[in-house]
Amino acid sequence: LGAAPTVTSPAASAKFGTSLAGKAGILVVGAPGTTEGANTDCGRTYFYKRNTGTPYNFDTLVTQFACSTGAVSNLAYGTRVETDGRQSIANAVQPASTGYAEIRERDFDGTSYSANGWGVKAAALTPAFYLTPANGDEWGSDVAIYGHIALIGGRNTVNGAHT
Repeated sequence: LGAAPTVTSPAASAKFGTSLAGKAGILVVGAPGTTEGANTDCGRTYFYKRNTGTPYNFDTLVTQFACSTGAVSNLAYGTRVETDGRQSIANAVQPASTGYAEIRERDFDGTSYSANGWGVKAAALTPAFYLTPANGDEWGSDVAIYGHIALIGGRNTVNGAHT
């Protein structure tokens, strides 16, 4: 990575670096243990860009996002992150809830990349077929994205039934 990325000094309990994804000059780092206000383990994701002329130096923090669908404790936003360089996907898996995944797209809001142009493209995604997530399904337990395809896993579901 080159020089250590500069962040706003997350505590060790923030679990900064639990998940990492990088492509096309972008590095996304998950910190699912971050406290937001009174909500412990709410989570946060950090976006870095590669510095020009230094291929392995991702020390410029572009932006960061806290858990966004009702800040609650133990949401663990950023446990898994993925990026294709143009889009990113991050999960939040709260054991006592259904969990969710959120897609952000670079320049989605029309701003330039250097001015924090990562907008929410889709939030609180749910399955588009036979399954309605229930508490404990851990919908979003794993995520992947490439182009127009996003894959979102649900760890505690079997053949459309909740386990």
